[in-house]
Formats: sequence, structure tokens, C-alpha cells
Amino acid sequence: MQVLKALWAEPELLRPKRTTEQITREAAELFEGVVAELRRWGNADGMRIGRFVSRAVFCMFASDIGLLPRSAFSELLRAQAQNAGRFREGLANSSARWSAAGASARRTSPGSTATSSPMTTCPAT
Repeated sequence: MQVLKALWAEPELLRPKRTTEQITREAAELFEGVVAELRRWGNADGMRIGRFVSRAVFCMFASDIGLLPRSAFSELLRAQAQNAGRFREGLANSSARWSAAGASARRTSPGSTATSSPMTTCPAT
């Protein structure tokens, strides 16, 4: 009811605070920081870093749309934030669990004909 009232009385309250362009720019800046940090680690070339970032973006997308358990990737990142050495191992182990969860979801989804899980793309490089 409040939305309908705002629609007529104060439509500016319903406008997004940031544009899609602003959100995209902020996300790109955050990923630029991730890439810079990975380069500082010194053990990955540009292709491996690009592959990792692409997989990370996919994992966030997959979590948002329900291909992965809700916030599973974020929880993994939080859990591993203090121990970068275990991050890759944790990501690979989680990927196996997510893959199994995806297979289970496909078996229970009506009309599903998928034979492989997109979750297998989430392991580190």
C-alpha cells in the first residue's frame, strides 16, 4: 500500500539511488582491486587471474539465482579471508559440495534434462 501511495504522492522515493552504470562501475573497481591483489601474490599469470575472476562472478550469479545454495560463495569467502593459503582448497572442496547439490536439484526439478553441473566451474584456477 505504501508503494502505491508513493507512486502518486512522492514518485521520486521509488527511483533507485544509483544507476546501473554506477553499480557496474563500482563492481569493476572492486574487481580491479581483487586482480591487483592476486597479482601481488605473484603466483598467477593474467590468464589464471582472469579465469578466477570469471569463475567468481559466475559463482556470485549462480548463488543469486539459486544454482548454488544462497550465500554459499560469500560464506566461503568470509571463512577463508584470514587464511589465503587455504582459500583455494576451501573453494575446491565447496565446489564439490555445490556440484552434488546441483545434481540433486536437477534430479528433483520437473523436466530437467541437464547432464552436467554448472557448479563445476567454480573451483579456483
